[in-house]
Amino acid sequence: MLREKYVFKIVPMLNPDGVISGNYRCSLAGCDLNRRYICPSKTLHPTIYHLKRMVKDFNEVCPIAFYCDFHGHSKNKDVFMYGNTDEQHPDHYQVFPFIMSKLNKFFSFSSSRFVVQRAKSSTARVVMWKELEIASIFTIEASFFGPSENCEDQQFTVQDYMDVGKSLCCALNLYNKVLKELQSVILCSCID
Repeated sequence: MLREKYVFKIVPMLNPDGVISGNYRCSLAGCDLNRRYICPSKTLHPTIYHLKRMVKDFNEVCPIAFYCDFHGHSKNKDVFMYGNTDEQHPDHYQVFPFIMSKLNKFFSFSSSRFVVQRAKSSTARVVMWKELEIASIFTIEASFFGPSENCEDQQFTVQDYMDVGKSLCCALNLYNKVLKELQSVILCSCID
């Protein structure tokens, strides 16, 4: 059903040279690739350069409705999201993570954050939001360790991560319906 509504562009890994060398964050060039989205170098950050170009090109043909960047988190437990915010619609950015929290037992809405910190200004989430005006853009963080509640020293399994992915797809379907409702409410309030 989702594939009838959306075109999915999935990039499985943006740091293959770093990961093969044991780095999960830095490339072989010693760069934190998630801090290179403002002006990525075709030579030093080729995966980021080409991803950004692909997203820009696709967005010109078909506006991107949803963008999600997946990360592993080395400090916090649970699964949670980072999102953006603005003064006009501060709650809009919290709808998708809230839906996720209702669909997946490992997802923590209370651990999710909706702020644009200066230190995050060159990340995919912030740069794509500002440059391409993609409103529904998130970074989903999944702990390297596991859940925080009722699961002492339990690590996430492959099945747990797959369940998070399934929940994300179900949430996307619900989110689409909620956005349509919100748009009609906003339109009605503007007409009145």
